Parts: sequence; C-alpha cells; structure tokens
Amino acid sequence: MHQIRDLKRLAGPRYTLAKACGNLAPHAPIACGLDVQGLLDAAEPWQRWIEEPESGQPAWLAVRVVDREAVK
Repeated sequence: MHQIRDLKRLAGPRYTLAKACGNLAPHAPIACGLDVQGLLDAAEPWQRWIEEPESGQPAWLAVRVVDREAVK
C-alpha cells in the first residue's frame, strides 16, 4: 500500500480493491478449489484501513485452498 503510506493517495488503492472484490464476488463461496468468500471477508479490514490508515494495518491476505485437486 505504497500509494497510501508514501504518496497519501487513497483513490487508486480504494478503486483497485473494490474492483478486485467485485470481480471475485460472483465466484464466491468457492471457485476452482479456493475459498473465495474467505478472501473477500479478509479484504474488508483492508477496505476500512484504506479509509483510516492510522488504525493499523490488517493481517496480510491469504487464499485458503479447499480442494487441491480442483486448483487450476
């Protein structure tokens, strides 16, 4: 989140995260063996952090593999 911390820009990261979540949402809860809903839920604290960077950076996002055989 270099744009937020160093450049003090919120619009770019806000738009990028919103677009990513919007693209993932139709594939929830699970797609291609991945926990898409879990990823979307984990993105919510990041969306709040973009609005209030002083509140402390959330945990890094990770995608949980639900079915290794289905991962493409």
